[in-house]
Amino acid sequence: AMLRISPVGALGALFLVLLQSAACSEPARITEVEHFESVVLKSADIYLVLFTFESDDPIRGRGVNQEQCRKVEAGMSALIEKLAPLGITVMVADVEDVSAIASEFNVRKRMLPQALLFKTRARNGDVFKADVLMDPEQALAEVQKALEENPRR
Repeated sequence: AMLRISPVGALGALFLVLLQSAACSEPARITEVEHFESVVLKSADIYLVLFTFESDDPIRGRGVNQEQCRKVEAGMSALIEKLAPLGITVMVADVEDVSAIASEFNVRKRMLPQALLFKTRARNGDVFKADVLMDPEQALAEVQKALEENPRR
């Protein structure tokens, strides 16, 4: 028998993950395309989603700068603290888990790590590369600039 999770239960669980991640400055993880669509794309909130690659498989990981992915992920808590006052939620998605989303937004393995800023109910995202993400002050300035150029509402 298959275990079935009700949509309400799944949303409740996701809410708890978001709540927990906000409390400890760790980014919540998006592991399914459906979660990405319902949480990020249909939300009235602003999200910065870091696309990364976490598999140790050398064949699937060909062309991925895994060291850079680890460095950027390690610095996420500082980035979260900078962006939280702007009302921006930071999340992490492995391109293997959300490959359809990565493809839709033109996120390629060779470009990783890379983040996209999704404004309110956005169907496109502003791109932020690894060098910007590793400097929380620069990332804050770039995000503010992106929000000024194209406000969320």
